[in-house]
Amino acid sequence: TFEHRSAYLEGFSFYASAAAGYITTGMSSSAAGTLFASKLSYQKTDGAADAVSVLRGGEVLQIIDTDDVSKTAQLLVVGTPSVSACSVRLLGPATWGFALAAGDPILIIGKAHEEGSAKTAGFSDELETTWHSTQIFKTEYQITNTQKATSTWGGNEYSRIRALKAKEHKINIERAGLFGRRLAGTVANPFSAPGTGDIAGSTFPLRTTNGVFPVCDYSATLQAYAGSRAFKKSKSTYTFAQWVDDMEEKFEFGAQKKYTFCGMGYVSFFNKMSMDEGMIQITPVVKIFGVDVNELVSPAGREVLVWDPLLRGTYYKDMGATLDLNNIRYMVLNGRDTSLEMNVQTPGDDKQEDQYLTECGFKFMLTETNSITRLY
Repeated sequence: TFEHRSAYLEGFSFYASAAAGYITTGMSSSAAGTLFASKLSYQKTDGAADAVSVLRGGEVLQIIDTDDVSKTAQLLVVGTPSVSACSVRLLGPATWGFALAAGDPILIIGKAHEEGSAKTAGFSDELETTWHSTQIFKTEYQITNTQKATSTWGGNEYSRIRALKAKEHKINIERAGLFGRRLAGTVANPFSAPGTGDIAGSTFPLRTTNGVFPVCDYSATLQAYAGSRAFKKSKSTYTFAQWVDDMEEKFEFGAQKKYTFCGMGYVSFFNKMSMDEGMIQITPVVKIFGVDVNELVSPAGREVLVWDPLLRGTYYKDMGATLDLNNIRYMVLNGRDTSLEMNVQTPGDDKQEDQYLTECGFKFMLTETNSITRLY
């Protein structure tokens, strides 16, 4: 998959860096129009040095002094920047006392060009290649011909087993969508290109698909600012104010209405918080496509709580995955959707063996639009 990172990420993705021979002082004492002899050293927030995301000539920058956020400087990028430095001209005297330091955020606030100037440099969108895998799911069952021919009190035993295993097959696929980890990915990146890692003790590939919890854990840990969020909160100390802050992060990117698939402990906790503190606006239970849901309302966005029966037990019942459904896809390999293969037993066996088979997987795009929460 080719992912298009939206411009709203790039707008905040630069910061000043410390490097010998580059601008460090003098902005607040320099006159408007000053062209600095030294260059401004900068980096992307994620540390990558890809040429597509360099600053461009004619862009107007604002830098905030992180030691005092009321102090700013406005600069014009001059000439052709490199991937880590650019020449700049001071547009006006910087706020008195402004001191440039490593880590100060750089925001692009527009572009300015002289009269009669030549065309600007072309723009090429930044594409990130991510890899996804399908996984072969098989759920087998068997019944002896004697059992099959026996009349039982509960009805046809073969039909009962067949229906039971159909549910089990669906559960296995859903659990992979929650907790699966792509085998073909490297330790550092579950979206990396396939290699020898997709072979598991056989001459034939064995592939597994990604699940939302490992994907969000990876993204939150390794993609820094542009990553997804992974929250771990104590139920005994979690407050309304902290929840509002967390909602701001959950809804920073993507849709303003997201769906949280969670255990009953997660649902119960927020119902209790809404009653105890009286501040969280939570809608009564409503049905969406036949499923009972609650909705948490915050200034940042609306979080729909969907109870997932598979998230149960001491730890799992307090988990929740908040998803932007626009950026998740259920993938089925062509011709490999769920099917029932019948009579796969060895010829001559006095029994019937069948199996459900599906080759499918889950594709996660723009992981910064998703988040996970673990209450404890």
